[in-house]
Amino acid sequence: MQQRMYLRLGMLVATVVCLALAGTSARQATAITFWWWGEEEAPGLERWLNETVQLFEQENPQLRIELVRQTTEGLIPASQAAAAAQTGPDLQYYWPVAWFLEHMWNGFLVPLDDLIPEEVEHYAPVFRQYASWRGKTYGAPLYMIGNPWIYNKALFAQAGLDPDHPPGTWDELLAAGEKLRSAGIIPIAGGMKDQFFADFPWLVVQPETLDSVNQFFNTFLGLDGSQFTDPPYVAVWERLQELIERGFFPEDINSLDLYEGFDLFRQEKAAMAFPVQPLSVQWARELGADKVGIMLTPSFADGALGDTIQTATQYVAVPVWSRHPQEAAQFIKFMHRPERMLALDITAGALMGDDRMDTSQLFTPIEREMFELTLTRSAISVYYVAPPNITEWTWPNFGELINGTITPQQAAERAAQLNAQWRQLNPDTVANFIEWMRSFQAGP
Repeated sequence: MQQRMYLRLGMLVATVVCLALAGTSARQATAITFWWWGEEEAPGLERWLNETVQLFEQENPQLRIELVRQTTEGLIPASQAAAAAQTGPDLQYYWPVAWFLEHMWNGFLVPLDDLIPEEVEHYAPVFRQYASWRGKTYGAPLYMIGNPWIYNKALFAQAGLDPDHPPGTWDELLAAGEKLRSAGIIPIAGGMKDQFFADFPWLVVQPETLDSVNQFFNTFLGLDGSQFTDPPYVAVWERLQELIERGFFPEDINSLDLYEGFDLFRQEKAAMAFPVQPLSVQWARELGADKVGIMLTPSFADGALGDTIQTATQYVAVPVWSRHPQEAAQFIKFMHRPERMLALDITAGALMGDDRMDTSQLFTPIEREMFELTLTRSAISVYYVAPPNITEWTWPNFGELINGTITPQQAAERAAQLNAQWRQLNPDTVANFIEWMRSFQAGP
């Protein structure tokens, strides 16, 4: 009896000691905070992140990753507040816009070359160049967000169109749109209630009139005398007005937000759309890989840039205020392991811009074609090299074209006026753009 009592007491003590040690271990684990955006454009991203964190922590029990999800409206303000206070997360998710560029230029990010130099060389050159400043690389690709045109082959056939030969010219697009409308099918999906869609038509059409991204740089930076009121820029607003006047967008476009508008494609009510790459892949899987095709923007000009797919990537970076930059960089490295990149594709239809991606594992035609286009016929999207105030003119311009309250010439004049004001008020940022442009090999 007494022996059993001592045995039980010993087991209890051992249990208490183990729990205490476990508690001590948990308390001693170094916390790495990661502020990330949601999964609106890559459904499944959160599940992939949670799985990646779990696997990373199993392999690195001394580290703990704390995921803090940011809202669409709060992502940039939270990051800017952290920069102002010089305190915040160890890892920051960035959209490839001026917010990221300015943080890079202003010294708010740690060069990844100093943390994980063996990794940087594997990032796709176009994405590495975008995230580079004065010989250093500051962001790691998370997933590509190129904007292809996709189309529903079944709806094309229903309207009497050839499903295997999508429109290649603007005239062919107009003819196809009329046939789709006659068949009761919305030609192009979209929703303007929250204004975000306004950027999409502009960013896929503007390259048609440009020979390179540098041409766009020269205009908005005022380097060669060109203006946003010149024919290559006015023509874009004219083409968008043409699509609007022909009724190619949903009649209730102003009542639908971005993703409600895109859902019209998923619901097979709209025949064409130009969402980001992860959504394109997911919709193809959802509707059937043989039903969804991919195409470039139908041509109406002879700009060399128009013969490319416009691409970009979301980034992850290490802010200078990180208390554990080396450990944070190790999580970036872990995310870029081939098996985790493949898992991201399987889970969210998202592809990392990393040459270690096993492309033989891509299992839908649209996925393989999109990756091939990104590798061979892509250019960084003009939207992502644009001045910080671009939405001050793309949003109202497209919205007012829809409402019929502005002409293409007036839209171009607004862009030129606001761009000139931005240059005058932000000489330091303009200087940084110029320096960055000259080291960034932009072009088709």
